[in-house]
Amino acid sequence: MRKHIALRQFGAAVDLTFDSAFDLGFDLGFDLALDLAFDLGFDSAFDSNSHVALPIVRGGKWIRSEAV
Repeated sequence: MRKHIALRQFGAAVDLTFDSAFDLGFDLGFDLALDLAFDLGFDSAFDSNSHVALPIVRGGKWIRSEAV
């Protein structure tokens, strides 16, 4: 009887450890993929708009534009 209870407790501990490790790995992987996708999208958006000239303003007056 004691051996059966010990095996069930061990099995529950293994299940809990596996579930925790899986959840942690999934969360880290998802966060990494989301960060990578956001960074790539952000970089490509700015790279594709590098021909746009931004106005330079000093003291509330437009002075000139410079390419980024």
